[in-house]
Amino acid sequence: MNDRILLDTDVLIEFSRGNEAVAEQLAAWEKNDLVMVSDITWMEMMVGARNKQDLQAIEHCLRRFYRLPVTEPVSTKAVDLIRQYRLSHGLLIADALIAATALIHQAMLATRNRRDFHYIAGLTLARVAA
Repeated sequence: MNDRILLDTDVLIEFSRGNEAVAEQLAAWEKNDLVMVSDITWMEMMVGARNKQDLQAIEHCLRRFYRLPVTEPVSTKAVDLIRQYRLSHGLLIADALIAATALIHQAMLATRNRRDFHYIAGLTLARVAA
């Protein structure tokens, strides 16, 4: 195992829409790396369900990845990130929790929304296919 990769919600949305480049990248990561999702991403994906079939399909897709709960250390780190970056960069609660999860678990964050995270000290962003 080479790296830990935490998937941001936007990457999973692209995957669920059939983005071939993202699907290939996820498959490559799964061969060599530990691919994870936070409970925040899990919930954000569930909110996008339009019906029970969508919800079942989303949860089936998410089960292939290692699931990370919001623990006390993650919550504490997210509060620190909000304190540090909310006023200067507009950091949102969900993004703070996702970033904190990556930081606490020493994972690279795979996101296409680099503008939402690039300023967070110590957070490594993984390149995601277009």
